[in-house]
Amino acid sequence: MLTMESLQLRTPELKGIASSRSPCITILVPVENLPRENRRGPGRLKRAVQEATQILAEKGVGPADIANLLGGIETIGAGLEIEPEHLGLVILRSPDISRHFLMHEPLQESVRVGEHFYIKPLLSLREADRNFFILALSQKNIRFFRCDRHDAQEAPLPKSVPKSLEEAMQTRQPDHMLDNRSTAGPSAGSMKGVMFGTSSDRDAKDEYLWHFFRSVDKGVYQILKDQQVPLVVAGVEYEVSIYRQVNSYQHLVEDAVYGAPDGMKDEELHKRAFEAVQKAFDKQKESTLAEFERLGTLRASTDLREIVKAAFDGRVNELFLARGIERPGVFIERTRKVQLHTQPKPDHVDLINLAAVHTLRNGGQAFLLRPERMPHRKEMAAFLRY
Repeated sequence: MLTMESLQLRTPELKGIASSRSPCITILVPVENLPRENRRGPGRLKRAVQEATQILAEKGVGPADIANLLGGIETIGAGLEIEPEHLGLVILRSPDISRHFLMHEPLQESVRVGEHFYIKPLLSLREADRNFFILALSQKNIRFFRCDRHDAQEAPLPKSVPKSLEEAMQTRQPDHMLDNRSTAGPSAGSMKGVMFGTSSDRDAKDEYLWHFFRSVDKGVYQILKDQQVPLVVAGVEYEVSIYRQVNSYQHLVEDAVYGAPDGMKDEELHKRAFEAVQKAFDKQKESTLAEFERLGTLRASTDLREIVKAAFDGRVNELFLARGIERPGVFIERTRKVQLHTQPKPDHVDLINLAAVHTLRNGGQAFLLRPERMPHRKEMAAFLRY
């Protein structure tokens, strides 16, 4: 089993968590309760272990299996590096998974044991993750960054990629421009030897930039071709415009970070690039939600019972859930019958969480929204595959 403290969660990882074998134990703890774990004896995590032990025993799980599932939970709090932005802790335990996650949102204390994890709080981690790349365009120094919400790490491009316009000009020149070059003086700098005989100086430079950026794009595409991670370009406006002409990566973000990257601190570059990614993500969600009106009831639904059954059948492509809302009930898989109840009982599950679990298990995506942003103010909304 893998143990990890994290602020990030990718969609494939969510699918793995949703697909775990039972029993699945989910412990939610507000971070404000954790510092006491180190100083005041038995704390919230010990009580959570005691509660989970009792529930597992009532479900017929043997003492050895209980010890294996719950071992080490009491000591997690002592090893956490808690920052001011951390508000909650989620602990997951099952025969397949042993993980814990620090959260940026408050959590209500609870211990849940069932066939599936209580996965809804983790959906905000998927949205907060926002892994992305930055390509910083500069005629003197091309840089490439691998980023998440909090950090940017410079990553190497393939050796075939020229790092500067001067290097690109030394290794390859546009074929149709080789015959008619000028003899530039010392002030020409990296443009020494460029042909100006058939076009303006600016057109010639743009032609070389076009070929330079095309070489860069080939290297970037070589790294990203099998990914679906956003790419943000940073550079002065006319260079960004030229790069867009040669770009072959499908997930290039519409907005760019305009300005000379060499004159920006890495922190500023990362901050502005993340804002562009966030804007693109929000725009995509808004566009998706707007499709509800166009699709009508054929491919879109806000009916809880229909969505739960469709998620189980693998028919939900995208699921939107209202934050902070639960609907207790029972789903009988054999008959595919959904029973809603106003008062939760021990054998009940949160049907909204259940729909998210099956959506993720079957390769769909699930997103949390504020209740006021939900289509028709419903608790769930889904785009169906068929």
